[in-house]
Amino acid sequence: MGGVNNLADSMTSFVGKFAPDAHKFKVAQDAITSALGQVGLVLPPTRDAMWALMQTLDASIPGDQKKIAALLQLTDTSDAYYTMLEDANNKLAASAQDLATKLYGTIGTTLDALTAKLNELKTSTQSALGTALGSNSPLSAKDQLDLALKGLHSGLTTVDQVLSLGKKLYRGADYTKLYQQVMAGQGMGTGSAADVGAQVDQYNALYAQQQSMKAAQDAVSRFNDAKTLAGYVEQMSVNTGKSYSDVAGGLGFNLADLGKDLGVGSITGYLDSLKLNGLSQGESLANISAGTNEQVTLLKSIDQRLSAIESGTSATAANTGKAATQTTASGLKSVASTTRKASV
Repeated sequence: MGGVNNLADSMTSFVGKFAPDAHKFKVAQDAITSALGQVGLVLPPTRDAMWALMQTLDASIPGDQKKIAALLQLTDTSDAYYTMLEDANNKLAASAQDLATKLYGTIGTTLDALTAKLNELKTSTQSALGTALGSNSPLSAKDQLDLALKGLHSGLTTVDQVLSLGKKLYRGADYTKLYQQVMAGQGMGTGSAADVGAQVDQYNALYAQQQSMKAAQDAVSRFNDAKTLAGYVEQMSVNTGKSYSDVAGGLGFNLADLGKDLGVGSITGYLDSLKLNGLSQGESLANISAGTNEQVTLLKSIDQRLSAIESGTSATAANTGKAATQTTASGLKSVASTTRKASV
């Protein structure tokens, strides 16, 4: 009997790993339909409908108790079935959209579809617009200016193109008015030196914040990489019987540099602490028990390193960089509190 059961289990595993999706879908559909039919239920058409069906059942009613039990027993099978059904529907919709686009020139409603269509049209549209605005165009200066203004909205033309054409039509106050309208459309107020300068200041502030956040991410990444590398060095030293310095030299770097990145005064002491506490593979010092003064000192040095990076980020970003500081703080604290089991 056990042999038959084992064979059945093996067959189920084989089907799950190698059968075509259509076969697996049919097997799941038939199994759920049959099981639900035995308690008087019909397979719901969607995942949401399955949930709604469960909400209609009352656990205090004997008949509903059997139905609830059947639904619960079919949880994993039903989940797999609806996942396959949803995947199939998505593929079907994509295929249908491709054919509709091919046959009728329709545009999909997804962001990717719209972006692809815009990219397809941009080159040809800009080329045609450039010709219409060029010196060989038979269009009047007024028509050219109107086209340039229309293209400015979506970035097909530039402010400089619009104003160059505007100079052909307007002089004095009329041209100044056109200039102000165009600059206002770009979010530059009246286009005065003060308005443009304020926009540049805003951009520069955001740029500084971006660079601060990037520096914060880089600091987190480097600190985390240094901790991981320290774990590798310690483990390789254990495995090969070589000194920490020899292992580092074999990897092509100076052990003292690793100590600087970790912010510890004694990199050897730090690595010994990893070995002593079984914290290989770049483990945190957060779980080192307070056994010796050296261990406590090492732990404090790591905390000081975290604080230094955090305060450095805060000073750089100032008021506009609060998000960057928070990112550094949460990221480094997460790194410092991470613990893993030492590999044997």
